[in-house]
Amino acid sequence: MGAYEALVDGARRRHAEARGGKTRFVVQVGHCSQAVGAGDVADAIAAALPADAYLAIAGCDGACFAAPRVSVVAPDGAVRAYRNVSVDVARRIVRGDLDAGEAYDAEGDGFFGSQRRVTLAGCGIQDALDIDEYVLGGGYAGLARALARTPQDVIEEVKASGLRGRGGAYFPAALKWQGARAVANEPRYLVANCEEGEPGIFKDRHLCEGAPH
Repeated sequence: MGAYEALVDGARRRHAEARGGKTRFVVQVGHCSQAVGAGDVADAIAAALPADAYLAIAGCDGACFAAPRVSVVAPDGAVRAYRNVSVDVARRIVRGDLDAGEAYDAEGDGFFGSQRRVTLAGCGIQDALDIDEYVLGGGYAGLARALARTPQDVIEEVKASGLRGRGGAYFPAALKWQGARAVANEPRYLVANCEEGEPGIFKDRHLCEGAPH
């Protein structure tokens, strides 16, 4: 078994032991949703959960108009999603006495229908602080493939992809990596500043809160 396979196997085993067969309650908590009570909703759900359920805190998926958002995932995978959830509604969701159509938002009002998310694919779904969840969703598979190649091969592939930074300058990512690798001093440090300097853009916040890995 390779290192990555062992990582996945360990994540699967820990997940099954701690959460297997349980109902999953997901609350999206970010800077934006906290302003409309998402933190209070998460606290209310945590206090009311039965033993056969657990709470996952995810980042905001970007549908701020629907916050706070709560999803309930049954052990069989069936999902119920709720929007604009208050503390009272949160408690009723846990008790199961909410009417079927009340505050229900199965399709997100079509907000995500035309979107294809890559970096933010798990935002609003995965527990941002649970590395096992990320690994079980395919996380770090790309890193495992990269570590099996030479650094220069990786840089050349990123260069061929045309990947650019998400800031205002759109600087080619491979050139940054190549420059960092060319530094002779050791140790070398990589600093991700999350500076969020572009006017009206809040991508770094969403990445750090919802998809940090």
